Amino acid sequence: MCSSYGFVASKFLFAFQTRELRGEVRDFRAFRNKPVAALSKKPVEFNQRLADLRTNGKAAEANLLTLLRELKETSGPHLQVRHWKLALEETSKMALTHWKSVIAEAKKKLAHTLKHFNDQDRHYACWPGPTRNINKKIE
Repeated sequence: MCSSYGFVASKFLFAFQTRELRGEVRDFRAFRNKPVAALSKKPVEFNQRLADLRTNGKAAEANLLTLLRELKETSGPHLQVRHWKLALEETSKMALTHWKSVIAEAKKKLAHTLKHFNDQDRHYACWPGPTRNINKKIE
């Protein structure tokens, strides 16, 4: 069971690294509802959903759905839905923490450069800057 959990968690993590699903990291509950709804469909409807996703260029999401469907239909011990939901939550938080650390590191490296920008350049570099205080010290 632990190896299955790790396998599914790694698949979620790889999916969150794709450009397609990178934005889903922030709200994993909304993303979680998509596979839950798709997996509850009959096989014909499920296959139609997969075809629709692939036509719309959402291969990563289609691959995840395929994997979860295969796990659900395997005989013998397999992950229950609550376990892969937990893996989804854990990997979502892990990916979100990673992106926050990447942003913090980038800000730290850019702080020196931004000090030398004029107001117009700072506004352009920090777009959508109107709601943020550009002159505030970047930590």
